[in-house]
Amino acid sequence: KQAELAKIIAEIVTSGVRVILTTHSEWIMEQLSNIVLDSNKKAASSNRDRAILPSKDVGVWMFEKGKAADRSVVKEIPLENEGYEDGFDEVADQLHSAWVNLINDD
Repeated sequence: KQAELAKIIAEIVTSGVRVILTTHSEWIMEQLSNIVLDSNKKAASSNRDRAILPSKDVGVWMFEKGKAADRSVVKEIPLENEGYEDGFDEVADQLHSAWVNLINDD
C-alpha cells in the first residue's frame, strides 16, 4: 500500500501541487526513487504509461539529532544512480538479519 501511495504522490506533484511529506518508510522512499530514476529513462522515450516524477521536482532531507539536545542537523540526501542513499536499506538489512538469527536460535 505504501508503494501505491508513493505513485499517487508522484502524480499529485506532477500535476503541479507542492507536497511536503514526512516519513520513516523505506518503501515510500524507494518507490519515489524508482519513479524518479524511471522518469529519467523515459525522458528519451515516448512510453508514458507509468508515473513520471523528474528529479528537479523532488528534494529529500534527513533530520538527525544534533550534539546539543535542542538542536537538529538537516542534510540533503542526493539522488545517486542507484537511488536515494538514505541509510534505510542498511537498517532494514540489520533488522532482517536480527530476525533471521532469532528465528534460527531455537
